[in-house]
Amino acid sequence: MRLQSDTPQADHVEVHRMLTFIGELLSSLAQEHHLLLRRQVEIWRWDEPAATLTWTTGPQSGERPIERNIRSVVDGRPHDIRLVVEANAWQDVDGQRRWHHAMIEDLAVEGYSDLLAKRDVVRSKLDRAYALIEECTESDLTRHNPLSAYPGSPNTVGNPESASVANGGLDRGVGAGGSASSRS
Repeated sequence: MRLQSDTPQADHVEVHRMLTFIGELLSSLAQEHHLLLRRQVEIWRWDEPAATLTWTTGPQSGERPIERNIRSVVDGRPHDIRLVVEANAWQDVDGQRRWHHAMIEDLAVEGYSDLLAKRDVVRSKLDRAYALIEECTESDLTRHNPLSAYPGSPNTVGNPESASVANGGLDRGVGAGGSASSRS
């Protein structure tokens, strides 16, 4: 989801407080599910107002490891803020990124205080995202894009958007960038 650059943005401090709170919820979710393999919670990646939990699972039953994430993006302008929750799974194999994307929720929030009041709703959406994306297997990774021709470049190492970069942005892939609706 892209920020609306032609409209005033929600207060940076308010958005940061919201992202920090969501990051804490994601950390709690990770601890509860014992996500220990390459687990990371990150906020404000590349100046995008998002809190993301990324982890690796597998290999299971002979499958290769699968990268997964839950992204919560704060978007909008004052008094019209949206919290978008999405989940992604991907695997880089033989120069291709195979992936699955799920849009979980687009929730209206009026700011940090409203987000706190909706804590249980937000946590249930994060739990739903986890349950959905954790069930993904290799056979669920039905979408694909070529990876960059430069192995080890920032566009191919742990970056779910690299498919978009490698494909000239024609298919936004998973991860940061692009609108959620273009990846459904």
